[in-house]
Amino acid sequence: MPIVCVCGLKDSGKTTLCSELLVRLSQRGCHVGFIKRTHEEVLSPVSTDTGKALPISGSAALLGPDGVRFEMAGEWEVDQVARRLFPTKDLVIVEGGKSLPFPKVWVGKEVPQGVQGVFFRYDPGDQAQLDELCERLLELARSNHRHAKVMTPGGEVPMKGFVADFLRGSLLGMLRELKGVRFKRGWIGAYVWYDGEEE
Repeated sequence: MPIVCVCGLKDSGKTTLCSELLVRLSQRGCHVGFIKRTHEEVLSPVSTDTGKALPISGSAALLGPDGVRFEMAGEWEVDQVARRLFPTKDLVIVEGGKSLPFPKVWVGKEVPQGVQGVFFRYDPGDQAQLDELCERLLELARSNHRHAKVMTPGGEVPMKGFVADFLRGSLLGMLRELKGVRFKRGWIGAYVWYDGEEE
């Protein structure tokens, strides 16, 4: 899935733009994941039950009446988080990340020297620019759409369209033969344990 960073100086309107993009893209049928980068610590304090479990298990979930929050200890790269949490999304928007090696939208008047990979500059409040940006992001998401994906710890395996369609047809054909399998529209997950030698 494509990853796009929304960057800008402090209080430039990054969060507002991200929120607007999430709403508009979702309304157009684009399934979008969202990651907010921060330099602050995000894990539960070690004095909490969740914080005590993290060093032991490496990951924990906090489940409440309003939702669920996943926590994973250690240093993570944006693309690792995107693959782990959003493998079936059409697009992942990252708030922040001006030094990351992904395409960027810059929020503000001028792109500072040294910021590379900016494909769009957005002036907060400019509706025509917002419309154009949405169209470009939809085009990016559609150009990367496949009916089957294979994710490995090293990333998504690149496949041509006919290979993805062949894989999809083969897996669906096998799964349909199993008793009790019911399908709903959407992605179907399959996990395969590899116990061979590392390559």
